[in-house]
Amino acid sequence: MGLEERNLSCIEEILLLITISIVTPMSAWPADDGFTPLMTAPTLEHFIGDKGYWSFQNGVLAAQGDGQLTESKLLLTTERFGNFILKFLARSTGGKVRVLFRATVQPPGYVVGYEAELGGQQSGSLIFRKPGPFFPKSPKAEPGHAAPGFPDAPVMPFFREAEEIPLVRFGPSKGKTISGSDQWVEYQIAGLGDHVVIRVDGIMKAHYRASKGAEEGMLGFRLGPGNGAKVELKDIQIQLLGDVRWPTDRTAGDLTAVPAERWKDSPLDLNRISDEAWTRETRELLGIAGNGEGFRTLFDRKSLEGWRDATTFWSAEEGLIKGFSHNSFLVTEKDYADFILKGSVRMSPSGANSGVQVRSSVIPDGMRGYQLDIGIPWWGQLYHESTQRGILVPVDDRKKRLDLVRADSWNDFMIICKGNHLVGQLNGEVTFDFVDYYGEKTGRIGLQIHLGPPMKVEFRDLQIKELP
Repeated sequence: MGLEERNLSCIEEILLLITISIVTPMSAWPADDGFTPLMTAPTLEHFIGDKGYWSFQNGVLAAQGDGQLTESKLLLTTERFGNFILKFLARSTGGKVRVLFRATVQPPGYVVGYEAELGGQQSGSLIFRKPGPFFPKSPKAEPGHAAPGFPDAPVMPFFREAEEIPLVRFGPSKGKTISGSDQWVEYQIAGLGDHVVIRVDGIMKAHYRASKGAEEGMLGFRLGPGNGAKVELKDIQIQLLGDVRWPTDRTAGDLTAVPAERWKDSPLDLNRISDEAWTRETRELLGIAGNGEGFRTLFDRKSLEGWRDATTFWSAEEGLIKGFSHNSFLVTEKDYADFILKGSVRMSPSGANSGVQVRSSVIPDGMRGYQLDIGIPWWGQLYHESTQRGILVPVDDRKKRLDLVRADSWNDFMIICKGNHLVGQLNGEVTFDFVDYYGEKTGRIGLQIHLGPPMKVEFRDLQIKELP
C-alpha cells in the first residue's frame, strides 16, 4: 500500500481527523446480539499467513490441502482479542483443522497459544502450542522467501509447527467428527478470563482454567501437514466481552466436568472496527501524513535537548543522533499520544539491530511498549518490547522486505498513532497496519541501540506532527 499524496489544508485535516475520531466508531459492526463477523474482505487484508491456501468467498472460509503438505498452513488475524465468544459452522471432506486463539508470535517466530481441534476423532479437544526445544532451520529457502546473505535468518514470518501439550483430550465416543461433506457442525470457542470453554453442537467438550498465560491474542486457523481434505467454515462471528468474573476460584486444569455457566462479564468499553472502516481510516491517515505541513523537529541537529537517558552511548554529532553498542534507549522528555513520527535511520554493520519506541514507558534497563523494529531480519515489523505480547505484526515476506531495505544507507520510516490504530512505513511501503484495543494510548518516544557485537546506529530528520 503506497502513500496517498494529498494537499490538505489545515482545516481539511482537522475535519478529516474529526471524522476518523467520531464517525469511525459509528461504522463499527452493528451489535444487535453482540456478535460481529470476524471477517468480510475477500482479500483477507487484515490477516497474515499462508493466504495462498485460504480463501474467503460468499461468507465461507475454505482451505484445500493437496495431501503433499509437509508443514501446516496458517491464517492469523492481525486483530487481537481478550475475552470473547467465537461461533461458526464447519464441515470437511474427511480432514481436520485447528482454530488458534489467544495466540502470540514470540521471537524469533514461534506461534504460541491455544488450539481447538475440529474434525477427526478428537474434535473439540483443547491443545496448547509452545516453542519447540530447538530453533528450526530450513536447509533450503523457499522460492521468493530467501534471505540472501543472511543464512541464519528465518525464511518465513513464523514457524508453523510447535511442541503440543494436550490440555483436554478424550476418546472417540466424546468427540464429533466433521467428516460429512454436507454436514455442518456448530462450534463455539470462548476465552473467559483465565478459563477456556469449547462447545460442539451445544455440548460442552472442554473447560479448562489456566494457571498463567496470555489472556489476549490473535485468532487463527491451521491446516495440518499431510492433509488432503477441503475444510470450510461459515457464519464466523465473534462477540467481545469486558472483564469476566467467575463465582469461585477453582484449581487450574481440566474442569470439563464442572458447569461453565455462572460467569459474569462487565460492560465493554470499546467498539470493534469493521474491515471497511479499518481500510478507509488507514487511507485517510496516510493522506494526512502525506501533507508536509504541521511537522516540527524532535532534534535540533546540535544537542540532545528534549531527550533524556543519553548516558555515554548517545551523542549529537554532525547533525545526527548517534548511538553505539549497548542495550540503551534515548528517550523523549515528553509523552505523545496521537501523532505522526518520521525520520531516517542508518546502521552499521549490516547485521546491527535497533528500534523506535512509541507510546512507551521507561522501565529499569529498558522501555516497555510498541517498537518499530529495525535490523535484519526484522525490518519494519511491529513488536511489543519487554512484554509477553511478542511480535504484533511480523514480516510477511522476508525477501520482499530485504529488497526494500537500503543496505549501508539511509532508510526512511514513519509511524502513525491515532487512537487504537497504528500504521508503519519503511521507505514508502506500509509494513504494518494494526488496530489494538488493549495497548497503550500514550507514552514516550525512544531510540534503541541493541545489545550485541560492536555496532552503530544514526538517526536524522526526526519530525513529529501531533494530531488532535
